[in-house]
Amino acid sequence: MSEKVKVVSMVPSWTETLLECDINVIGRTRFCVHPLEIIEHIPVVGGTKEIDWNKIKNLEPDLLLLDKEENPEIFATESTYPFYATHVQCIQDVHLELMKLSEQFKNQKLFNLAGRWQDIYQSPTFEVKDLDKFPGLVQWIRKPQRRIKKIYYMIWKNPWMTVSSDTFIGSMLKKLGIEKYLDSFDEKYPEINLENLDPETTLLMFSSEPYPFHKKTAELSQLPFPSLILNGELFSWFGIRSLAFLETQKDVFKPKPVKFKIRF
Repeated sequence: MSEKVKVVSMVPSWTETLLECDINVIGRTRFCVHPLEIIEHIPVVGGTKEIDWNKIKNLEPDLLLLDKEENPEIFATESTYPFYATHVQCIQDVHLELMKLSEQFKNQKLFNLAGRWQDIYQSPTFEVKDLDKFPGLVQWIRKPQRRIKKIYYMIWKNPWMTVSSDTFIGSMLKKLGIEKYLDSFDEKYPEINLENLDPETTLLMFSSEPYPFHKKTAELSQLPFPSLILNGELFSWFGIRSLAFLETQKDVFKPKPVKFKIRF
């Protein structure tokens, strides 16, 4: 399949990545908002959970691009067009899926991205020693006064929801060296009761998406927990965006070379 194949992408992370690699994306979701200078010229055919088949029919795509975590299975079962469904659950999966996509589209840029992702997931875990400098920090709502023992990455309200370590976001958090602060859950996106948490030693990291916590800081400041706002795109957009983010952190946490003095 050549790189000129017409693609409808129902995965915001992949839409941005494909466009950066010169793939011909002709349809997108309304959540596909990057890169800004290109995306406004691409028709919207639905969201990540709903799809308008009539709009897709008018575009006559050669391929429908899906992800098993991002999109419902019915997208694949109802499609009358060839489709490819990735399955990204951790940072290692991104490397594997990019390799497959590079073969699918015969695209060198996607292949190069796969190599960069491989370098990232094979590199040592980064170590964040100062929460004041936590990667992706937008703003503090309330700083902790005691040593933090638990951290929850919050994605939704009513009900309160967090993420397990068995998700892409969870793998990003582990890569940044805070795995010991994370709870284990049977569900990937469990509901939690804040009343069961210690407000003095629990840090709540509120993501800017999918719930717009960054617009609710006054309300969040009423909670009795130390908390902050994170740029959610950096932790959940698993294509080129989270790659660039982790590469920047790799440089930040790169060990300084040790200088040895030679004695005679």
